[in-house]
Amino acid sequence: MNSPLIILSGVEKSYPMGRRRFQALRGINLQISGGEFVAIVGPSGSGKSTILNMITGIDRPTVGSVTIAGKELNRLSENALARWRGENVGIIFQFFQLLPTLTALENVTLPMHLRGTASKWRGQQRHARGKESLALVGLAEHGDHLPSELSGGEQQRVAMARALANDPPILVADEPTGNLDTETGQMVFDIFRQLAGEGKTIIFVTHDPALAAKAQRLIHVRDGLIIKDEAHIN
Repeated sequence: MNSPLIILSGVEKSYPMGRRRFQALRGINLQISGGEFVAIVGPSGSGKSTILNMITGIDRPTVGSVTIAGKELNRLSENALARWRGENVGIIFQFFQLLPTLTALENVTLPMHLRGTASKWRGQQRHARGKESLALVGLAEHGDHLPSELSGGEQQRVAMARALANDPPILVADEPTGNLDTETGQMVFDIFRQLAGEGKTIIFVTHDPALAAKAQRLIHVRDGLIIKDEAHIN
């Protein structure tokens, strides 16, 4: 039996708030296998996004450990963690975070340039890889458009293409459909499902119960704790 790809063991996270500390996570134990399609749900402030930040290495646990593909993120330096993230994780934000002065294609190829010589793609290969990523999300003809020339749904799909540019095994998304209409949100979700079918590990936070229910696994979080973890058969 294969070992889980992602393991959170006894993860706690607290932040200073004046003279007190806010406890965002209260002992999270979570295992996710490669190729799983996972939704995380819960009320605002429950710890959903903090769990994503643990998995991506954007933040570090106060107590406990985060191990991904056998590598304990807690033990990595900031530089090593940044290199690891560039190779292993694609991140999709709710508000797209596209650079406004770059075209869609330039935004998508940026992660490859940031990886420098560590990137699998060099020179014109990066241009071709960027176009391939845009085609995957249905935007092959929009590479020369600036973000301001794209709809919200198109910008989110460019953000997805950018997250996929380095071909990471893990894709995480924080409220990726929160600013989209229902039809466009479903389109984005369908791309997630396709990627999961191709072996990517997809983990997303959502407030949309209809979309969450279509994931293979649904994790409910409240007050920094996992209160329910259920498998779905779709």
